[in-house]
Amino acid sequence: EARRGEARRDERHCLSVYREEQLMEVVRFSPRKPVLTLGQDRRLADVFLNNSSAEALHAALVWDTRGALFVLDVHGSAQGSFLNGERLEAGRRTRVNVGDALIFGKSTRRFVLENDVSAALERLEAAKVEYKKRKQNDTDLRRNDSSGSHKRRASAPAAAAGEKVRVRHLLVKHAGSRKPSSWREDVITRSEADAEELVRAHLADLIAARDRGEPVEPLFARLATAHSDCSSAKRGGDLGEFGRNKMQPSFEAAAFALEPGALSEEPIVTDSGVHILFRVS
Repeated sequence: EARRGEARRDERHCLSVYREEQLMEVVRFSPRKPVLTLGQDRRLADVFLNNSSAEALHAALVWDTRGALFVLDVHGSAQGSFLNGERLEAGRRTRVNVGDALIFGKSTRRFVLENDVSAALERLEAAKVEYKKRKQNDTDLRRNDSSGSHKRRASAPAAAAGEKVRVRHLLVKHAGSRKPSSWREDVITRSEADAEELVRAHLADLIAARDRGEPVEPLFARLATAHSDCSSAKRGGDLGEFGRNKMQPSFEAAAFALEPGALSEEPIVTDSGVHILFRVS
């Protein structure tokens, strides 16, 4: 990441977007525009914020006449904007320097200001190659698990064969999903990484509610109804009861591993997309 220092407007500056330590994207500033807007509405924002906690027009980065960069939380967004971990005051410009990190809403992504766009783009290409290698390894492991699942199931005790679970799930599809469309979108174009980020944002809400002592299932049902790409959304994500050999291996393993009333605290990846599970019974 960039060394800290004062930012002055020129074409070398960029925003490097990280999820944890993974470089996901590089956003370049336009030499012709002094303002860069960020939000969920593509009609209003130059940079699309792919998380449900962001506003339609969430924030703006503004170069002043002296070439200094400032960030503005536009309307005092409900979930806020953060500079180096500190929540920004609504409607007030705050200076941004090289090496500073911005987070918008509950996103897991950090936007870090850097002053060497060429170096950032080189790191991004290297990160993409490494990411593809990891995903291919994960795919190979899932295929091996799937091919061996019938043998493992055949050797399971007879009692386990009659075991059933009932779960709710929230599915976020992506462009690589087996069927990249849903009742919400005719054509789904988001990446798998973006789908996982959306799932993690919903998980954060669910875990926070649980930690406050609130019942998780009603909130889960509301989130699934509003955001799941599965047709079960109309039932609050309820899939009803099912037994062994009915679901994809990773989904089945996660469902049967949960205790009744428990939430899957990590995203579950299948050929359909990225899931959160809540075991009802």
